[in-house]
Amino acid sequence: MNNASLKTVALATFGCKVNQYDSHLLEECLKEAHFKIVPQEDVADIYIVNTCTVTRKADIEAQHMLRRFKRKNPHATFVVTGCYAQTGSQELAKDPHIHYVIGNTLKTKIIDLLKKDEKPSSPQIHLENAFKENTLSATPIHAYKKTRIFLKIQDGCDDFCTFCIIPYARGKSRSTPPERIISQIEFLVKEGVKEVVLTGVSLGSYGWDLSSKTTLSDLVQKIEKETSLLRLRISSLEPEDVNDTLLEVLKNSEKFCPHFHLPLQAGDDRVLSHMKRNYTVSQYEKRVNFILKHFKDVFIGIDMICGFPGEEEVHFQNTYAFLTKLPWSRLHVFPYSPRKGTPAAKFQGQLLRSEILKRSRVFQELSSKRYNAYLSSFIGKEMLALVEKNESKKRGFYKALSRNYLPIYFRSNNTKLLNQEIRLTPSRSVILSEAKDLRDSSLALLAQNDII
Repeated sequence: MNNASLKTVALATFGCKVNQYDSHLLEECLKEAHFKIVPQEDVADIYIVNTCTVTRKADIEAQHMLRRFKRKNPHATFVVTGCYAQTGSQELAKDPHIHYVIGNTLKTKIIDLLKKDEKPSSPQIHLENAFKENTLSATPIHAYKKTRIFLKIQDGCDDFCTFCIIPYARGKSRSTPPERIISQIEFLVKEGVKEVVLTGVSLGSYGWDLSSKTTLSDLVQKIEKETSLLRLRISSLEPEDVNDTLLEVLKNSEKFCPHFHLPLQAGDDRVLSHMKRNYTVSQYEKRVNFILKHFKDVFIGIDMICGFPGEEEVHFQNTYAFLTKLPWSRLHVFPYSPRKGTPAAKFQGQLLRSEILKRSRVFQELSSKRYNAYLSSFIGKEMLALVEKNESKKRGFYKALSRNYLPIYFRSNNTKLLNQEIRLTPSRSVILSEAKDLRDSSLALLAQNDII
């Protein structure tokens, strides 16, 4: 089929790594169905927005993207899927420009609907109860020249924290059988992938639902022994999931990248109890200290929620004091956002938005200082880093990612560095937009010396 005659599709993805995996899989299915994937900036025949709904801000960002797409091509077909579509389908269906609202468990139906090449006169909702889904499909994915790839091994969550809408959007915990994961990783390695990031909504509950019970620790051991993968990363773990068995397995793994993402959410036991989190501040601290003891140069990222209902000044100060003494690398700060259908949305003591944002800024400033210090601690130290992309072919400016999740930029005239793990010695930290006229304003490391 002539590429010029193919229907073009632009896809925007919001939210977590699980959503990014889902979009990657959706792109593959679209290509197999003879659709052409184009960048978001292009004028497309079809626009798909894969949404997040963890906060109200995430909903608004999806709405903004839809308006942007409509301005680009008002005659296109518009599809909304993802977590916002699953939990807020009626709200989305009020927009007459949207043609299809597709829930999380029916994403594969998008292909069939688009093949019909029809535009319904009013939004069609395709939705089913997320909790009816008992298994997790294991559709193979291709690398398409990617160096690092997200691999979803688990979906859904059984914990029901009082602030969280995600179990209602993703359903109960479901896992991909380990043999399929091993087969998929080996396939990706043959396609050139050097790093796989295991993703899921609740990775610590991996394997509990399978007929042959298994655990995340068992899976990591199988990946270590049965695949030729170079680097393995785990996207996020709940504090209670970081048990001695798992840490021992990770400590002895040659593939594991020393990078942990451990949601804390609050540094006060009363607030944690109201959130229905399954640990105390003391238990969390013990886990972090254990990690630091056994993993050299480890990166520890933390999720925080600011302004939870009933969070008084004393609870906020307790959290701040706890964070200042706790060793970590970077915070991901979420201003509390009430989600309709969650218990916390009805709690007494809802804080003013201005106070929530004020407290969030305090933690964001703390995070910036700590991350800057963490980055700076690696200046002059040789590090292993995987070269991910050439930022500017004319200038030979490359981006690499260290095993402990630090972005490192460097120049080289060597055109064979992509997808290679090399040794770099950072010389300074920089704000990217100031260093090389990129839009990205995040902080990174710069290795100034040329790599030959």
